[in-house]
Amino acid sequence: MKYFTFNINKNARLEFDNDYTGKESIFYNGEEVSSIRSFCGGHHSFKVNEAGEQVNYDVKISMNMFTGIASEIMRNGEVLFSNKPEIKTSSGSWLGIILLASLFIIATFIGYKFGQGNSYYLSLIFFLSGIGLILNQYRNKKKD
Repeated sequence: MKYFTFNINKNARLEFDNDYTGKESIFYNGEEVSSIRSFCGGHHSFKVNEAGEQVNYDVKISMNMFTGIASEIMRNGEVLFSNKPEIKTSSGSWLGIILLASLFIIATFIGYKFGQGNSYYLSLIFFLSGIGLILNQYRNKKKD
């Protein structure tokens, strides 16, 4: 299944193909130049001849449950395309991690003390609420 096409210029294009068995293939102008098996992404390196010049390509494909499929295409060490998310650590993200850990500890204590058998569900509800708050904070920062 072809899931991505990148036009390098009017004479050259890269196509990315993936099937249900985890086989990733990259085609340069319709010719397969790299193929690996991976379920979470991989690194492809290949050389092609463009206008009599040997060109090196590095293609990195990664998959993340939060950000989806990301790819980076480099030609002779220069980034042509990248949709990899930039996750910057800041005091806000550390604050979120501390908040999440605190919520988990408090939820576990409350669930154990007052739940008497339902502590798992109460802890899970508080924990998932904390994750939701942090993801919402991450999305809002990404928009800025």
